[in-house]
Amino acid sequence: MKPGRARTSSKAGRLLFFIPIAALAFLVVFGLLGASSTRDGTLVVEAISSGRYAPPVPLHVSATVDGKSADTPFNVTLPAGKYTIIYNSSRWFNVPDARSVVLAGGTTGYAIGTYLPVVMSIGITQGGFNSTAVTALHSITPVVWVNLEAKAVELQIGGVGIVRIPPSLNFTHVFQSQGSFDFLLVNSSATNSNGYVKSV
Repeated sequence: MKPGRARTSSKAGRLLFFIPIAALAFLVVFGLLGASSTRDGTLVVEAISSGRYAPPVPLHVSATVDGKSADTPFNVTLPAGKYTIIYNSSRWFNVPDARSVVLAGGTTGYAIGTYLPVVMSIGITQGGFNSTAVTALHSITPVVWVNLEAKAVELQIGGVGIVRIPPSLNFTHVFQSQGSFDFLLVNSSATNSNGYVKSV
């Protein structure tokens, strides 16, 4: 046998040896992928406050996924696929947009709805406050005093103290405890120069 022919036969033998191994590896990987795609996954649905005005906190609000509704946080077992999570309204918050999540088989996916608190706004004009009684959720609701005047104003706010607000600017406060907090315009003879925030 010529040397060139021996080398060719040796290469062909090695190739024939590796083809079954590669095919077996392909079948194993394909089988694993097929098995994972048919397994159910777990979707974790949560909701939090935005943290824009106060540190974020977990929220217990109603959410719906695949026709099932529950209060967050909750887990739901689902086949692999794409799902839309609809977050429902809550008194103290603006409703976030629906979320879409692709859930792979045998995995855990997460959907977190971020709720932005409703802002309680109090305008200050020459006649005083445009709202003298507001209700806020403690540790959550921002109360904003907006100076609509062309000059600076001074407020005395219970639990805060004296606050000076330049023209066209505002002051924001989140009350951290429950109670009734008075606010009034300092050195003002306006009719609506005082009011209160009921923090619940």
